[in-house]
Amino acid sequence: MAIGKEEMQAFCLVLPQSLQKIRPTHTHDRHALPQQHPSGKHLRDAQLVENSFWQEALNLLPTGEVASFQLLQQAFQLMKYYHGPTQRKDGSLYYTHPLHVARKVMKYNPDPISWIGALLHDVVEDSYCSLEEIGLLFGVEVKDMVALVSSMRLSYKKYKLADKQTQAQKLLNCTNPVAQLIKLCDRWHNLETLSAMLPAKRRVKIEETETYFIPLAKKLGYDDIAKDLERLCRKHIPTSW
Repeated sequence: MAIGKEEMQAFCLVLPQSLQKIRPTHTHDRHALPQQHPSGKHLRDAQLVENSFWQEALNLLPTGEVASFQLLQQAFQLMKYYHGPTQRKDGSLYYTHPLHVARKVMKYNPDPISWIGALLHDVVEDSYCSLEEIGLLFGVEVKDMVALVSSMRLSYKKYKLADKQTQAQKLLNCTNPVAQLIKLCDRWHNLETLSAMLPAKRRVKIEETETYFIPLAKKLGYDDIAKDLERLCRKHIPTSW
């Protein structure tokens, strides 16, 4: 059974009522910030990113993979719901970032489960969505993947140098290559949009990329990713910090 336009339009996300019992009662995330109102341009740009994502996903999914498509659609709806109208530093809607990351993951891993992990990689860290909720909806494999990606966070304002080195070892020694690929693609897209950050933060991101992410890309055999990360680092290094 091929996936047609009707199936895409008809599918919707239904969250079971029981999820309310396992959501944390506190909100420590971007949803606690004042409501944001994206411009018409950013809304149009987001729609273009959505369209590109679905076009690539449908081209890569084997004919008849209805179940995989429905899980992917469910992950997209959940991710978009939790990230809401939040915007990035450059004004783009935040939920387009996981879409970009998932598109990059698609190039290297044909398994739709890895795409779902990419779509959801930030929802636990940046919203009140819980790992339990992800596990209930998508299974243990996706839950563990998202947990691993979230645990390998390098940049955090409360981290000391020793904390960052510990996190870096998690990244480099992780035994889940899919989680490592998602983390690589996450950093890859963040570097592509690095110009929106303040110079001090750009410097931190570049140093992390050169120290940890480029060696990781080479270790995993993603030489083209390593090469583009090197290019982006050079692009954003000013003549003086």
